[in-house]
Amino acid sequence: MASKKSSINIIATTDSLKVFYFNRTLTIQLEPLNDEPKNNSNFIIKLDEIEFWDAPDNTKTISIIELQKILDAVETYAEKNRRIIEFE
Repeated sequence: MASKKSSINIIATTDSLKVFYFNRTLTIQLEPLNDEPKNNSNFIIKLDEIEFWDAPDNTKTISIIELQKILDAVETYAEKNRRIIEFE
C-alpha cells in the first residue's frame, strides 16, 4: 500500500510556524518557554489565539477538527526537529 502524503505542511520561521492546510494558511506565533529567549527549541503556543485562517481566508473560523489535525501535525513537526512545544 502506498503511503498517504500529509495534507498539512509546516515551515518554521524565527518566531512562528506557517501551517499550510489544503489551500489555506495559518501563522502560529511562538513564544519562548520559561522566558528562555536564547533557547530556540522550547516554545509555547497559545491556543486561544488560533481562531481564523490567514488572509484571504481570515473570515473563516478554524473548526475543532481542523485545529486538532493542525496540532497533531505541529507535535509531529516538533518531535522530528527536537523542539519542545507546549500548548496553553
